[in-house]
Amino acid sequence: MNEPKFNLNGFTLDEIKNSGFNIVAAVWIEDNPDADEEKKSKFVKKFFHAYRNRPSLKKGSPSKTIPDPLVAEIVAIRIENNKYNNKEITKLHRVAMASENLIGALLEEYIANNVIDKGWANCWGSTILATDFVSVRSLLEEKGYK
Repeated sequence: MNEPKFNLNGFTLDEIKNSGFNIVAAVWIEDNPDADEEKKSKFVKKFFHAYRNRPSLKKGSPSKTIPDPLVAEIVAIRIENNKYNNKEITKLHRVAMASENLIGALLEEYIANNVIDKGWANCWGSTILATDFVSVRSLLEEKGYK
């Protein structure tokens, strides 16, 4: 069987190796056996765009989400001896949510860095639907359930 060819011009050998591209690509091609060059190119670009913009390399930016004022109302009711106004509560809630998202993303990157030598790779950029990590043998969705 011929190994599928991907155009990897513009990506270094270190990026290809450290990102786990070959592992993810092997699983992706099983799901997309008839992929044409355009579809393969989109996969490669999406994968490496996410890899090059992973959380440890990214600079944060302010949230563009429009806050729901009802959240502040509910939080204000739940806090005993509340000394915050709704604007402060909204700001603190947004900071807490952004922090939680960043921690999750950094944890996923940490795991990726520690499992690559064991044959597992992160599906950077959600390149394999609903799957965070793959090996050529199996799929794993890693989530922080409480």
